[in-house]
Amino acid sequence: MTSARIVVSLVPRDMDALERALGARAHRGADLVEVRLDAIAAEVADGAERFAQLLAGFGRPVIAALHGDEGFGGFQGGLDARRAALLAARAAGASLVDVDLRFAGALGDLGGPRILSSHDVAPDAAALDARAREGDELRADPGDLVKLVPAARTGSDALSVLTWLAARPRGGTIAFTTGAVGSFSRLLAPAYGAPLVYAAASASAARMEELGLLPAAPGQLSVEHVRRVWPEGGPGADTGLAAVCGSPIDHSASPVTHGAALRAVGADAMLVPIDAETLEDVMDFAAADPRWAGLSVTAPHKAVAARAPERDASTAAIGAANTLTPAAGGGWRARNTDAPAVSAALREAGVALEGAHAVVVGAGGAAAAAGHALAEAGARITIAARREEAAEALASQLNRGASAVELGSGAADALRPDVVVHTTPVGTGGMGDAPVPDAWLRPGCAVLDAVYRPARTSLLRRAEARGALPVMGTRWFLHQALLQHVVIFRDVHGTEDAAGIPGERRDRIERAMAGASARWGASEDGASPRAVCLVGLRGSGKTSVGRALAARLGAAWIDLDERVAADCGVADAAAVIEAEGLEGFRDAEERALAAALAEAGEAGPGPPLVISAGGGIVERAANLEALADGAFCAWLRAPLERLRARVATDDGTRRPPLVDGAEDEFTVLDRRRAPRFDRIADVALDTDGREIDELAAALAGRLGA
Repeated sequence: MTSARIVVSLVPRDMDALERALGARAHRGADLVEVRLDAIAAEVADGAERFAQLLAGFGRPVIAALHGDEGFGGFQGGLDARRAALLAARAAGASLVDVDLRFAGALGDLGGPRILSSHDVAPDAAALDARAREGDELRADPGDLVKLVPAARTGSDALSVLTWLAARPRGGTIAFTTGAVGSFSRLLAPAYGAPLVYAAASASAARMEELGLLPAAPGQLSVEHVRRVWPEGGPGADTGLAAVCGSPIDHSASPVTHGAALRAVGADAMLVPIDAETLEDVMDFAAADPRWAGLSVTAPHKAVAARAPERDASTAAIGAANTLTPAAGGGWRARNTDAPAVSAALREAGVALEGAHAVVVGAGGAAAAAGHALAEAGARITIAARREEAAEALASQLNRGASAVELGSGAADALRPDVVVHTTPVGTGGMGDAPVPDAWLRPGCAVLDAVYRPARTSLLRRAEARGALPVMGTRWFLHQALLQHVVIFRDVHGTEDAAGIPGERRDRIERAMAGASARWGASEDGASPRAVCLVGLRGSGKTSVGRALAARLGAAWIDLDERVAADCGVADAAAVIEAEGLEGFRDAEERALAAALAEAGEAGPGPPLVISAGGGIVERAANLEALADGAFCAWLRAPLERLRARVATDDGTRRPPLVDGAEDEFTVLDRRRAPRFDRIADVALDTDGREIDELAAALAGRLGA
């Protein structure tokens, strides 16, 4: 499989901003960097030496692009100025230059391969064909690429562009759509033949403004998000495909949750979010490609999904489905994993359901699934909704003796349920409070909130304060996600039954899904990660700096090697390796990191958890994912000779060799690990000649403390 490559776009206001972006590692996670010259064209033409130094600092191939209104850019100069800036950028070391098709002929030879781009093309096959022919005729270098980027008004527009791209020769054409509704096309484009995909810088909007970087294009996803959804190495021609379909869909944790599970088992597959105006368009698109394993379905399309020719008993009873997979004879098969997940989440919390009085708040597809599951478990059901007629309709549909009540009425306030299941979207993103009366929230009552972002909703906090048992929506989500995951990716796991997955593999999948979901929920308000992790080779100072940083922040501190040893009941990390082998140690290390990040994500307001990790933490893809998503990572560096000298004097810790053969261990490990440290590092600090307190102060300052 040819690896897909991610381009991170940087649009600096001036050359100083570009230098700040380099220092802040805003390009973290990129395979290539696109530097937009829109605002710095004159500076580049007049100061190519400084520009060359900055380009070299990125340590990656650079694309120099220059656009005006025709390409969402701000350049206002003429052809001569365009040519001068692009030639200067090429001389400074840019591997590719991006020019709009309308100017490519007039600009002539620019000293090497070009990206021949167009952003004002319509998202239909005829328009794309015509513009692609223009690009093909202008190709002069074997490395030239054609890039067509229409604007998407609907998800169907983006699907049309991908269908068109699939018919082009692989590797020579970049095509996706701009705009939030078509952002999923960026994730899928490499699976349909595009060699590059463009992503936003690794920085929040506030940080971008601070650095002096402008937004590059509407609909760009962050590089971290792309990597969380993609399989390791990116998608290709053989990648298994699936999607979660809804509208809106940007709130969904499904892509990163399923992505983490797939990477945990090394699968070449992914699930992307599609903002689907109509579910039928996505079903038709996926049915035409045998790589599509299935669809996860969310509001407002669950009732449509339930109309599939084949459906399980739960779907037929509920009238809603959240999972579609290709049927053996063609068409689709519908299932509902929401219902069994409700019972599983409550039973996991120790809630007895048989004979209990359960109130389901809401009257939509999720409420139907909850009512069905609770009735199957032997509970007495009341449906409570703002519109009494909607509650009565669902109660009648369930046909289990369920009653109905209007929320806000005296009859509703007089209820004293044993179980409350809230299924409306109120509370998502922390907006609003679920319409559940305080009178229901009392000791002995269990409260399950379907909202999982944030994990601790206003409803759950109210329930806990009044002595009721809060059950987080993340548990409902994770139970249904695991059941759904195995159904959709049955070819990956060799079974459609989660219970049929061997224990260790299932544990790995569940840990990956839980960690990804927790980190997604913790980031809903754009807040800083709840953990700071120090990474680097042995001897780089992670333990000393981590301890000093925690003291400065007033934060808790974990030495991860010590945590692993304690978890395994031995004296130190070396003893774990002696007893369990290196892979056994890595397994324990992965579990310890996931647990630490989960603890950090669940903690309330306060300073972040500080983690000093072992140098090999980056050996596992799951750890790279967890750190990139859930922690601010500081890479501590020093010359290898300095690290060797430090370790040579550290005779208080037993450390078995990690490299076989005569080659120097530090050289081998640096060669293997440095690119991985680089990928996840939010900041890189050279420690040679610097005091511990100085380094801790520098990190605290970078964290805004």
